[in-house]
Amino acid sequence: MTSTGRRRGLRRLRRGALALPVVALLAVTPIVIASPDRAPSITLASMRAWLVSTAPGFLGEVNALRDGAGATVPLGGSRGHRLQVVDQLDALLLHDSDTGTVRSIDPARPTEQTQRKFPRGTSVVSAADTVYVVDARMGTVQPLHPDSLRDAGPATDLGDRIDDAAPTPDGDLLVATGSATIARIHGGRVTRRVSVPASADHVAVAATSSRDVVVQVVGSGAGTVDNGEVTHLGIPGSDAAPLVAGDPGGDRVAVATNRLYLADLDAAEITPVDLALTSASRLGRPVIAGDRVYVADEGTGRLLGYDWSDRRVLEPVTVGPAGPLDVFTRGSVVWANDADGPDAVAVAPGSVHHVRKYGPRPQPTPTTENSRSPSASPSPSPSTSGDGSRSPSPSGTPEGSPSGTPRPGDTGPTVGPTVPATGPGSVTSESPEPADSGSLVACGAVLTRSVTLTADLHCSSGVALTVGADDVVIDLAGHRIVDDTVSSGYAETGIRVENHRGVRIRNGTVHGFRLAVSLTDTRDVELDRMVLERFQRSGVEAEQATGTTVRQSTITRGGAGNKGREPIRARASEVAVTGSELSGWNSSCLRGSTCSFTDTEFSFMIFPIDGTVTFSGGTIYCSGCNTSVGSHLRIEKSTIDYLITGYEPPTVLDSTIVGLGIVLENYYEKATVASAISGNRFTDGTRIDFRTERRVPVQFEFRNNTVVGSESDGIHVEAPAGSPIVLSGNHTSGSRGYGIWISPGGAQDGGGNVSQNDATPCLNIACG
Repeated sequence: MTSTGRRRGLRRLRRGALALPVVALLAVTPIVIASPDRAPSITLASMRAWLVSTAPGFLGEVNALRDGAGATVPLGGSRGHRLQVVDQLDALLLHDSDTGTVRSIDPARPTEQTQRKFPRGTSVVSAADTVYVVDARMGTVQPLHPDSLRDAGPATDLGDRIDDAAPTPDGDLLVATGSATIARIHGGRVTRRVSVPASADHVAVAATSSRDVVVQVVGSGAGTVDNGEVTHLGIPGSDAAPLVAGDPGGDRVAVATNRLYLADLDAAEITPVDLALTSASRLGRPVIAGDRVYVADEGTGRLLGYDWSDRRVLEPVTVGPAGPLDVFTRGSVVWANDADGPDAVAVAPGSVHHVRKYGPRPQPTPTTENSRSPSASPSPSPSTSGDGSRSPSPSGTPEGSPSGTPRPGDTGPTVGPTVPATGPGSVTSESPEPADSGSLVACGAVLTRSVTLTADLHCSSGVALTVGADDVVIDLAGHRIVDDTVSSGYAETGIRVENHRGVRIRNGTVHGFRLAVSLTDTRDVELDRMVLERFQRSGVEAEQATGTTVRQSTITRGGAGNKGREPIRARASEVAVTGSELSGWNSSCLRGSTCSFTDTEFSFMIFPIDGTVTFSGGTIYCSGCNTSVGSHLRIEKSTIDYLITGYEPPTVLDSTIVGLGIVLENYYEKATVASAISGNRFTDGTRIDFRTERRVPVQFEFRNNTVVGSESDGIHVEAPAGSPIVLSGNHTSGSRGYGIWISPGGAQDGGGNVSQNDATPCLNIACG
């Protein structure tokens, strides 16, 4: 596994694909074969790939020789999630790490799909004819047949967290655990287990043609040690976790930390490579294709390369703006896909192909030397010659624009005041500067172009950053926007978006401010991998904000005195939260808002609901989830630590209840929404406690629940006679009180209820 701070977004492990017409390949571009000693073959299939495009929401088959996608598969509910694509010979797998869902797709008939659910946060590794589902947190590995998604062997429980996993050329899986144990797994069996010195925080693994390799970052003693079972590779010290690729055709390894290292294991030689990185550079996992090594620089949106045999750095290839890039090999062709944008690149030996996945390719616009950014250079044409070298282009467009194509929102200068900042990472200018990748941004800036921070931004008043155009991307690149007045007061807002759409805010921290992120009259705004903390009133304040998504983020007041602080404050808005952690005294979803929480840890004392709220797959603690009349709370496949609701009864389905259980009390006399508590399992002494002083006017069902070991009654229903409450198919056991207790006439007997080994079976209802 890679650390979540460094590798969010799309990852891929691929084999095989479909053929493309020979005539098209030969007619459009020549193929240059590499040196005979390691001559990689360019197959017809290697010039095609299945690529994700998140904006239009599809997985599409792309031809390197032309723009557009052929067959497409809609992403559906996976749109905007962390996705992996695994391309096997006869099956195409799409893995949604945010939900744990794996889809197997027949490439010849993309509408035919098989689906299987695994825990969220898992990853998929492809090795020969087997794919392995790796649950790093639980330390388990499950082999699958890629076409049917059926088990290809038993699950392997390593008894420790998994730090990294890599395929071997012979189809096994190499795994590194948190206790510095290296295991080789074949099918569902551990065939070899080796302990290595735990001399570093980060351990990674790779397999070459003949060796299993463990890589550690060391402060001293860099080099290689071969103990006959595992080759230990020590890389000079770095704060970054190593990302490793093994050479399946030789005993060579490429390692990316905050720079690129190449290791020739036969020669016991480690070579650092100078790739001319910038302060914004962030390296992804390298890939090896013959004698060429490529690595994504996600801080600048470029693909960087090195020719191992010639010992030369290849010219960088711009793919898109800063952000995650999916880099993988198809035979001798290296692909780089910007999943969040319209562009991809295929680099073959001797040629570079820029591909537009969707939308027209805008005509290049001439620019003058004075109008370019400092790094501007001629844009590559759709096909260029050489391993990253360019042929002459008739126009000069910024290098940051792939194929001469600016992103929406990247066409204008920063507009608005540049207020003097009070800390490092900010600049003050007398005229607006273009907000672009790698530039410094001042407090008070109005952004009409995408921006990547290169340092923390410290502000003391007003609004730190205001978005002034549609489709702007704010990439904090691991940096913070800091309110320096938290100890004495609060500046107004960290990031403000008003009357704009398609804005993305990602990969950093907003610390302090009255409002960390403010959204007003917005559409399709996304927060990804953000930390919002120590705000005074709201983490995300959404006012008439439709299509708002929050992914893989932590939003918490933090520190002492949480009362009155709302991580999510939605008014007449749509907010979808996935894979995140939310905590504080209260949050709210009001004025007809729709709020959904998927695979999210949710902990609040008060959460008023005036609209529709759904929970799925996460953990819930809410002692005041009160729904107004006509509103509804729905919880399914979640873990509930504590839940108290009122006014409208909730629907709770297929969940596990621990801790203090579910308490439903009072205020139901005006309820309008029929609800149910169904298919749940109550453990650790919890129970269902339903109490209302007035008759419930709508049907409410308790059905097919299992209650084990309650400290009092298993199911306790106290309601006026004649209430339309129905109990059916419930099973209680080990309760210290009654299995089921119902006040006289307070509920109807739907049959099939069972009391087993309870202190007292049932009262006012028949139990088997």
